[in-house]
Amino acid sequence: MRKILVCTVILVTGFMSVSAQSRDMDMIRKLSNDWIQAYLHKDTASLSRLLSDDMRQITATGDILTKKDILIKLADPQRQYLSIVIDSVTYLHVIDNLGFITIKSTVIRKLNGIQSTINNCYSNVFMKIRGKWKAVHSHVTILQAR
Repeated sequence: MRKILVCTVILVTGFMSVSAQSRDMDMIRKLSNDWIQAYLHKDTASLSRLLSDDMRQITATGDILTKKDILIKLADPQRQYLSIVIDSVTYLHVIDNLGFITIKSTVIRKLNGIQSTINNCYSNVFMKIRGKWKAVHSHVTILQAR
């Protein structure tokens, strides 16, 4: 009887852990989609809530942006995102209070009146801070621009 009880506790604990990780992975996916929607709608308030205060983003040109820099760029009237499509999620993993996602996407953007299509790959790192997932780091690589 004792062996059955121990096995049951182990199975239930393992299931709860897998279930919690699955919920966290779903949340990382949702936040990634929320990020895209914020860009498409120039929604700095939503993006501000998603980013941690000490957020850093490494752009495709190697610039390191703070949260404030990211929000200023998004609000720039000369910058407009017409379409952002996730082509694939190539990596998604959660370890304790850290979530990692790597996405390939196609972005149609208008900058200073010039429209371009950009295929990029970006990795975002999220951290659970006081029970809420926040983006703490992002790194963007341009695969092709035309």
